[in-house]
Amino acid sequence: MPMALGRPTPKEQGKTATQVIVGSEAAMKETTDSSWEVGKRSLLRRPGSAPHSPIPSLANRAGEALLLLLLPVINGLVGVLPQTSTRAVGGELLAVALTLWVVVSLILARARKDGHGRPAHEFAIRVGTAEAAVVPAIVAGCLLLTGNLDGMWWQAAATILCIVAGVSDAWVLLVEILR
Repeated sequence: MPMALGRPTPKEQGKTATQVIVGSEAAMKETTDSSWEVGKRSLLRRPGSAPHSPIPSLANRAGEALLLLLLPVINGLVGVLPQTSTRAVGGELLAVALTLWVVVSLILARARKDGHGRPAHEFAIRVGTAEAAVVPAIVAGCLLLTGNLDGMWWQAAATILCIVAGVSDAWVLLVEILR
């Protein structure tokens, strides 16, 4: 059936939005990568940072930030694959989101052990932000896996939340390095 003039199909709308997301996410990742390089050089020059060094917790925070910023990039790439059904996209998005959720949860569990002397509310905010960013991506994958195109809205929310969480992690990382 021909499409009405000026009205793209839902799949075309999703691909256009995905292309915009991939472009903006690549710029955010570049910013985070350069901040990490500056901080890493600063840490390596810091005298006396050996046995009780903050480096492992900062490295975990950097990994968390990069993973949160990579989720929308990977999902954007999944979304622009040609000739992929809605259900297949849902399965791919779900696999990516679940993998990232497990890895980020492991990083957070490790960070809890390393967080001696830090206020509990700081950790609670960190966990809440990271988990709130990843869970909508899991919901999006589940919905798309069932053929429900509302999953694209959930994916859009997940993208925004991942960018916010990843940038805030990168910001905290930068502040901790300069401290």
